[in-house]
Amino acid sequence: MFIVGALLSFLKGLSPSEIDMEFQMLRILDDLGSVDTLTSKQLKLIGLVLDFLVERIQSNCDFEFIQALTRLFLKVQLTNLIYAFGASSL
Repeated sequence: MFIVGALLSFLKGLSPSEIDMEFQMLRILDDLGSVDTLTSKQLKLIGLVLDFLVERIQSNCDFEFIQALTRLFLKVQLTNLIYAFGASSL
């Protein structure tokens, strides 16, 4: 639980643009819009972020902040995840 608390404190200390930048760093697509070779490390990092967000939402702690993080994360990553899993025709 200490790690979750430390991560939450870290994120609260960032400005909105810094949080956006951190989430952008996990992008799967490159600047040209082509799909990079998906690495298991990238998927693990994305999975860890999603696990963190789900756990915090279920705990009802800092709900508005976590909800905003979830919205931003999905906005940044959703298209990339769809392309990564071959569902680009959706």
